[in-house]
Amino acid sequence: MSEHKNKKKETSKTLDNQDHLMNFIKDTEKSVTNIQNSIEEFGSNSRQKVDKIELNSDWQDVPLKDLPYGKFYPIGAHVFVKPTSTKEIQAFAIVNEENPYDVQLKLNELLSTCSKIVYMDGSEGTYKQLQDGDRDTLTIIISKISAKNGRKIEKSVSCDCMPGNDEQKVELIPANYVYKTENEDIAPYFDQESKVYIFKIELDGTMLDVKLAPPTIGLTEDINNYIFYQTTKSQGTILPNITFMQTIPYMKAGKGIKTLDIEALEQEEYQFTKINPELFTFIYDALDLMDFGVTSVKKGCSKCGKEMATPFTFPNGPRALFIVPNAFKQYIR
Repeated sequence: MSEHKNKKKETSKTLDNQDHLMNFIKDTEKSVTNIQNSIEEFGSNSRQKVDKIELNSDWQDVPLKDLPYGKFYPIGAHVFVKPTSTKEIQAFAIVNEENPYDVQLKLNELLSTCSKIVYMDGSEGTYKQLQDGDRDTLTIIISKISAKNGRKIEKSVSCDCMPGNDEQKVELIPANYVYKTENEDIAPYFDQESKVYIFKIELDGTMLDVKLAPPTIGLTEDINNYIFYQTTKSQGTILPNITFMQTIPYMKAGKGIKTLDIEALEQEEYQFTKINPELFTFIYDALDLMDFGVTSVKKGCSKCGKEMATPFTFPNGPRALFIVPNAFKQYIR
């Protein structure tokens, strides 16, 4: 019963995001041609060969254990981030915090210049090969190393023992994160070498290997671009297939696919309508169990020691991560 409620809740959330998507298309007034050009420019994975991992004062290695989706990176991979420059901060200043798609777009733009991944063989990848579920965590890390004068990224928490429920501050750092634990039903099926879940199932007397994994940022971007393309092409008369949007990223990521162009996604959506009903049901239920991330941030009360927690969200919204709140009053003399 609880699984049906979770799916219903997720569908409702997706419908809300669909409304934001339609508004975003109208606000930005992008033509189909511009969208195609954007996809051509950003759709392919970018890699270049490097002789070694360069250690300098700008790039900082992020331990994979600190990332909610760290277990899904290839063996020997390293994720690096660096502080923002004035250029990135200026671009982030115009983010529309009321639209999750614009927030995601701006965060991806930030990661495109302030993050990279280096593989065991020395090859280098972009933010597109990062796990989509690690976007917020990496953004907060970049915000922290970019902050001037030791400014911390904090949220307010309170304890019942404090008179008047006086608030205390908890810093958003991995040491204070409460991570979601892996569901015990799917844990045995995780393959450490390929970094995907491999489920063996039987359908109509035939044994199948079903491979599923969380998508990369690049794959999620491609699917979002596909939604923009289809919606704009039909002038809003064709709405996205929500189930397809939720399911196909995990199915493709399970096969090691990190990018898909529009033609490929059109074929995938058509094939998705022909999928075996039992296979679809299995995959859809399995995705309910593949839930990772950071649920909250916690600290002990300074007075009684009781653990306090608050939901893991951007303090004061995403813009405040890089734009100093009330900067006028802070700096005026």
